[in-house]
Amino acid sequence: MGLLEEGIRLTVSITEGDIIWQCRMPGGYCLVLNVFHGPPHDQVLSDQGWADQDYPILRLLHPSEGVINDPDYYYDTLQAGRTR
Repeated sequence: MGLLEEGIRLTVSITEGDIIWQCRMPGGYCLVLNVFHGPPHDQVLSDQGWADQDYPILRLLHPSEGVINDPDYYYDTLQAGRTR
């Protein structure tokens, strides 16, 4: 069972340049472009509807979705993702 199914937030440090596994549909590998740890001062992400509990928000490059912003709770390490 992965972290998403257990309802546990990632405890590993995710940084720009990391490759991680998307646990929601469509799934797949993603490249981390940026990590937003709290509500932004410029309102760019907060205007997209993210609540305080959604942070950190990851800006990712996904092979089929392109560049997206998503909460970290949809993602797992590559090691855990390979066991699926």
